[in-house]
Amino acid sequence: MNAKNIKEAVKAKGMTIKKLSKEIGYTRSHVSNVIHGHHESPRVRKAISDLLGKTPQQLWAKTAA
Repeated sequence: MNAKNIKEAVKAKGMTIKKLSKEIGYTRSHVSNVIHGHHESPRVRKAISDLLGKTPQQLWAKTAA
C-alpha cells in the first residue's frame, strides 16, 4: 500500500488521521510522517496496523518496480 491507500483505509474505518493519532497517542504530524515514509517507527506502524486490522508488512510493503 502507499500513503494514499493507507489514508483510504483509515477513512473506511470511519476515522481521520487526527482521530487515529489521538487514539494511538502520537501527534498527527508524526503519524502522517510515518504513513508517508518520512519517519521509520515500528511502534507507530504497529499501532496503525492494529487499528486497521492489517499487518505493518501489508501496509508498508515495498512493491516491485
